[in-house]
Amino acid sequence: MLPKLFVICTFIGYLNAFQVTQPHLAAANSSGFAILTCDYKYNKEIVELKIYLLRARHNDTISCETSVNESKKGSLCLMERSDNSVTLTISRLNVSDADLYVCRVEIRSPPPFVYAEGTGTIVYVAETSQIPRPEYINFNWPVVWITAGVNGLLLLYCIIITLTYLHLKKRNTGEPEINSEYMDMRKVMSENTNRKKERDRNHNSEQFHF
Repeated sequence: MLPKLFVICTFIGYLNAFQVTQPHLAAANSSGFAILTCDYKYNKEIVELKIYLLRARHNDTISCETSVNESKKGSLCLMERSDNSVTLTISRLNVSDADLYVCRVEIRSPPPFVYAEGTGTIVYVAETSQIPRPEYINFNWPVVWITAGVNGLLLLYCIIITLTYLHLKKRNTGEPEINSEYMDMRKVMSENTNRKKERDRNHNSEQFHF
């Protein structure tokens, strides 16, 4: 009788020593990822450990793995184990996946097999999780190129009109052209004076010639 009571008390001691705690609230980001940590206390070295997430409202279970098979449908749970805790990354969440997620930790080795459950974490999924990621946004490239081409032609047309207006305005004001040839007016006036004197001498000689 006493050995049986000892085994029962020992087993109850294992159960009391094994506890799981988890945060009360976790929010998923815009990409549908939520991270929560499940802490546990156990007085023996754990060889094999298994983690599940129990969803209260959906009444289903998500198995958490160390590596995730991407071909699996529905929400995925990636587990990363450290000393006395596991970090769970839940992906592929949408608004309808908001629920109370209870962390269930099972110790399968060494014996005896024991498990414990946390009080649960409310995972909140915002509406922004439905926004598509930037790398998946498709641009209508033909429309973009056509718009850019039209804007370029309008800019070129404005430049041509502006240059033509400035050229006509300069001509109307009588300003000399920038590239016109420079002429020394003093030399021109001197040549005109010499020509006039020469004509006067010829004229006077004709008047006194008999």
